[in-house]
Amino acid sequence: MDFSGSMENYVDYIANRPRVERVGEHGLFTDAGKPVMLRQVQKEAAEHKGMIWTHVISLKREDAARLGYDRAEQWMALLRSKRAMLCKHMKIDSADLRWYAAFHNEGHHPHVHLMVYSARDNDGYLTKMSIEAMRSELAHDIFRQDFANIYDKQNQARTEMKEESADVIKQLMEEMKSGMVKNMELEKMLLALSGKLSHTKGKKVYGYLKRDVKNLVDRIIDEIAEDERVDALYKEWNKWQGEIRKFYENSPEKQVPLSQCAAFKSLKNLIISEAMQISHNVRSTEWIQGEVAVREPSVFFATVRLMTGLQKIFQEEFRKENRTGRYHIDRKRRKKLTERRRAQGHRTDDHEPEQQIEG
Repeated sequence: MDFSGSMENYVDYIANRPRVERVGEHGLFTDAGKPVMLRQVQKEAAEHKGMIWTHVISLKREDAARLGYDRAEQWMALLRSKRAMLCKHMKIDSADLRWYAAFHNEGHHPHVHLMVYSARDNDGYLTKMSIEAMRSELAHDIFRQDFANIYDKQNQARTEMKEESADVIKQLMEEMKSGMVKNMELEKMLLALSGKLSHTKGKKVYGYLKRDVKNLVDRIIDEIAEDERVDALYKEWNKWQGEIRKFYENSPEKQVPLSQCAAFKSLKNLIISEAMQISHNVRSTEWIQGEVAVREPSVFFATVRLMTGLQKIFQEEFRKENRTGRYHIDRKRRKKLTERRRAQGHRTDDHEPEQQIEG
């Protein structure tokens, strides 16, 4: 139904449509202790010259019934506790924030309509990044117990991961004693990277390297990911990331190669650091192309330290999700988004088109 021409009709629709749970004469509610006069809200919305955002927060019937969100009272408590969230992500001062909501107890998808705006006509704006942040926060509150169960499983997975990683390190140490290497390809690539870095000027950090050197770093990560235990750990990590994302994303992302996963980008600079420590006297084409009779310790120890470093990165990733339960965007990504908006002619304080939040 199109209400683009009349906010007055929209307010009446969400307040009085069939299956709305009424709070008195209509279904609208807002902050605790504030009575909602329908006519007054309609008049204010119709005369508002700025942006009015309309959101829909929807659940499956079985989830709503199981979690208590099949009645207006539960939605009231949730949304009244999210005033600070709305102010933060919609860039509206608390004194100017206006919001109204109504619960529609639809058969297969109970949902609330939420309208938000500022008392000042040209105040506030909303980005896709902010929508995702609000969607994540609401999902974690609504599915709090489900997330707690996921985190318990993550704790178990983290313990198993630590044991598996320890086994990898132990196996490498045993192979060192016997003078055998099962992954000669990894050592060769590390040696090749060491040689390239020795002829590289400037910062030896992944972001500053030439494309061919970056590609070699990525191939080294993909080679490490071939280890069956590392592969199992990465799949386990992705499994629980997917469990969490599915609560507020319709189509969770597919697993990407370890070398392309942003959460593990620190591994790239770890590889560069280890390659730079390899002894200079073993950087030779003959070593790379020929059969190796005697192992060069500095190359082998670099592989051991890499596995240890990867173990720590996995541990930190599990801990990170348990600490916050939130997803964050790094500063570089945020800067790129801001620059893109400016390039498209947007001001930093302008308005985004109307968006919906759907469960």
